[in-house]
Amino acid sequence: MKNFGVMARFNTGLDTSMISNIKNYIAENGHRLEEAGVGINEHQRIDKSVRNCSIFSVEKPYWLTQILNSYVHEVNQSVFKFDLTTWHSDLQYILYEGKGSGYMWHNDNEAEVNETGVRKLSLVLSLSDPNEYEGGEFQIMLNANKRMETFKFELGECIVFPSTSLHRVRPLKSGKRSVVVGWYGGPDFR
Repeated sequence: MKNFGVMARFNTGLDTSMISNIKNYIAENGHRLEEAGVGINEHQRIDKSVRNCSIFSVEKPYWLTQILNSYVHEVNQSVFKFDLTTWHSDLQYILYEGKGSGYMWHNDNEAEVNETGVRKLSLVLSLSDPNEYEGGEFQIMLNANKRMETFKFELGECIVFPSTSLHRVRPLKSGKRSVVVGWYGGPDFR
């Protein structure tokens, strides 16, 4: 696990059969894909100049949720030491497909507070081999030293970072990039 103080990036060890299982689940539920919006609840709107991708929610009983849960707790215990409760909402499958799809600079803690509290940690799990697409790099601003890091994740690679961190997905030039994302909640920061 490579730690940068404000994030943790690591290979999950999910083998090809596990990734295939996830992709089969996605294929079976692909009819639920919808255009991703920006904004919160009743103020949500489609704005492809900001967020151009498709999404669907992955129900909590799905086995992947429990595996990712253990990663979040391990990373939190060794890196962040935040007061956490549980997942802030369902995991989300995100598909970036074709030229121009991506997501402009944003942070994840602007979601409404719910019974789990505020979003504290964000997680991204790569379901794509980096050779399957061009562009689409993940970028994050490292607040501690005001520098930006750029990543093109390997299949099965994961990153966990504070939901307050500015990050984006650069526009694709070609191909498809798919990920599973999630957010872990907790009481307000003190």
